[in-house]
Amino acid sequence: MNTPGLPAPKLPTPLHLFATLLVTICTVETLVHFYMSSVIPDSQKAIQGITDALLLVFIIAPFVWLRIARPMRTVAMAEISRTKAVLGSVVEAVICFNDGGTIESLNPAAEKMFRFHPREILG
Repeated sequence: MNTPGLPAPKLPTPLHLFATLLVTICTVETLVHFYMSSVIPDSQKAIQGITDALLLVFIIAPFVWLRIARPMRTVAMAEISRTKAVLGSVVEAVICFNDGGTIESLNPAAEKMFRFHPREILG
């Protein structure tokens, strides 16, 4: 959770994320190909291909989570917290609608003004 006054966490640039992902995939793929023939004989190419794909996915997935998904989730959660804090402290009624005109959220001032509980008015 962010403390007031501190800037939101920054994400790496898309180019940096892309380069990191490519280097990681290339490194893992090189290692898998280097050691694959010592584990599975060359006569079983189909099994080598499946094993290669599975190893690549299972080895790369944690890196993708750590370097891309987790930082994006952290930034998104910080923005959600900030938005909730701002909407909670605004003294005027704020009602958020989606493209179809359905009410998605309202702040405490709107609850008091319209005397509705959010679950009664949302949707």
